[in-house]
Amino acid sequence: MVFSSVHFLLFFLSVCCLYWSLHPWLVVQNALLAAAGIYFYWTWDWRLLGLLALVYSSTFSLAILVERHRKVGKDKAARACFIASLAVILGVLLTFKYSNFFIMSFCEMFGLDSERLMIRLLVPMGISFYSFMAIGYVMDVYRGKTEASRKPLDFFLFLCFMPLIAAGPIERSDRLLPQFASRRTFSYEDGVDGFMLCCHGLFKKLVVADRLKWYVDSVFMHGDYQNSASVLIAMVFYTLQIYCDFSAYSDIARGCARLLGFEIMENFNYPYISTNIKDFWKRWHISLSTWFRDYVYFPLGGSRVSAAKWARNIMIVFLLSGFWHGASWTFVAWGGMHGAWMLIEHGFKFCAEKMNVAKFMGGRIGRSLAWLCTMCIVTIAWLFFRASSISEATGLLKVLFCGQMPGTLVRLCAGMGPFFMVVSVLAIVLAMASDYLMSRCGQSTRRTWQPMALSVFWLLCIIFLGVNSDARFIYVQF
Repeated sequence: MVFSSVHFLLFFLSVCCLYWSLHPWLVVQNALLAAAGIYFYWTWDWRLLGLLALVYSSTFSLAILVERHRKVGKDKAARACFIASLAVILGVLLTFKYSNFFIMSFCEMFGLDSERLMIRLLVPMGISFYSFMAIGYVMDVYRGKTEASRKPLDFFLFLCFMPLIAAGPIERSDRLLPQFASRRTFSYEDGVDGFMLCCHGLFKKLVVADRLKWYVDSVFMHGDYQNSASVLIAMVFYTLQIYCDFSAYSDIARGCARLLGFEIMENFNYPYISTNIKDFWKRWHISLSTWFRDYVYFPLGGSRVSAAKWARNIMIVFLLSGFWHGASWTFVAWGGMHGAWMLIEHGFKFCAEKMNVAKFMGGRIGRSLAWLCTMCIVTIAWLFFRASSISEATGLLKVLFCGQMPGTLVRLCAGMGPFFMVVSVLAIVLAMASDYLMSRCGQSTRRTWQPMALSVFWLLCIIFLGVNSDARFIYVQF
């Protein structure tokens, strides 16, 4: 069951109506949300509910022990419980998501047959997201930044909240747990905001992302028959596709949460206006970048270390970020490219200051060149992210830089036809305009006609321009 399906629409409307009819009874409301989360996960694969239960029960109980031992000064016992909790969470994550990657890499290194050793395991939906939420929670308890939850139902909702469980955002316990413990009241403003966010997300998914997916898949599936222009268009389209797809999921998740009376963090802040990689990661997948900052980068010393150790910390964070996305060297390469370019940017900034050209770089021309350079790096990195192997990515890069230009418009369109390309460009323009209008439709305009007019516009676009697709959201696989 995906957010863009009729099944989910009917399911969520039923849950929402029943949920608000139970308004005076907080525990019953939370129990309904827990049941909805279980059912939502069960529709993907009921066999993997056991893993969720294992992560939940071990994290809940061991976090209480960590806090109990820490308060009485038993630091060794607290540390042992903390390590045990991490071992369970990471053990489940590494086994079900990365075991075959390690086996395949080992066999390739020693020339062995990997087929006989491969383990046939399903990758649980959202395992990377709820695992990181659990790790962040137990680390905060161990550090004394938050109290361990004594309410089993509330903590289960923290890990299994229906809008978040498939693809985040990666929420923090100190932000989400108190919302489960407090009474929620429905308001007109929350209803309008939630409905608008859901419509905006569905528009970006069905009108833009799934339409661009056709062209991108066609080019990557037949890479040997492409030309430079078609590869370039596919790279640009995928750059826009993955943003519209993932931000669409985040918008729908935020909208559904708002309709249920919850506030969850914003995961995107116009990442493609960034003029450097550092700024890009402040705007892209904010919940993940801040998680790595707080639980990996800062514990390693952050920037308060020598230049060599700082560079090491940057590369560790970005390589882990790439590896978090999937068990493939393409994701590691994607993360490594971002980390390496951040180091290059830092060195370039240092040289610009020494050469007294920092003022030029801060001007309009300098910022435009910086934006163009950043987008080139981001787009090339997305090529590795999308490719199924390093060789496929390098092969497409070879076609991009060394291939021939198309002789006909049909070859340029990769067999999709001029009409498809025109509609795709129109969808991209509408997406850019809708993002701008969404930013303009703020708190002060909630009670005006603008939010509902925008929502109706997006629904009409979905009806007339939407793609009839059952494609899953890209980040659900992570």
